[in-house]
Amino acid sequence: MVYFTIFGETFPLDYVTDKLGITPTMTYKKGDVIPRRSKTLYRKETEQATKNLLM
Repeated sequence: MVYFTIFGETFPLDYVTDKLGITPTMTYKKGDVIPRRSKTLYRKETEQATKNLLM
């Protein structure tokens, strides 16, 4: 399995997708609520990840 991940403070997810031509399998932005937690937590960075690029 292959993973390609970009993460940082903030960046435009659509721009990265368009430039790379790779559809992400997971994205989130800084400040998004982390689901399924008893305490409300927020994402500390922006991330775009893709797995199985070789398939």
